[in-house]
Amino acid sequence: MTKVFLDSSVIIAGVSSATGVSQIILKLSKERKIAVAISEIVLQEVIRNLKKKLPERKSIQFLKFLAESNFKKIHFEKESEILKYQGITNEKDIHVLAAAFMSKADYLVTLDKKHLLKLNQEDFPFKIVTPGEMLELWC
Repeated sequence: MTKVFLDSSVIIAGVSSATGVSQIILKLSKERKIAVAISEIVLQEVIRNLKKKLPERKSIQFLKFLAESNFKKIHFEKESEILKYQGITNEKDIHVLAAAFMSKADYLVTLDKKHLLKLNQEDFPFKIVTPGEMLELWC
């Protein structure tokens, strides 16, 4: 089964829209066609942003979805597990790389064009892609 680590941007986009590629990724996870991992930090980011930017029903919808999904949650025991990726990308995104490594993902799926999608793909055991690219490669 294809293993995917989702950045918060993809989850927020998927929850925000009834259509779109990010929504398809979430649906594939719920249908257990792909194995999805997220970190506790990503989960906190998603909940914080949903509360801030969307109606309360979207937060409730996401929590229900989370309970029904097969998301594997990555938990960092020590800060050093994150800090060893320092200097590779923007400081606020190193936790995403650390969790993608820990999850043994095939794909890190993100909408972060500014930092994550610009990284040298040869440096990682996973592909860093947009939701659309992931679907094209997966199909």
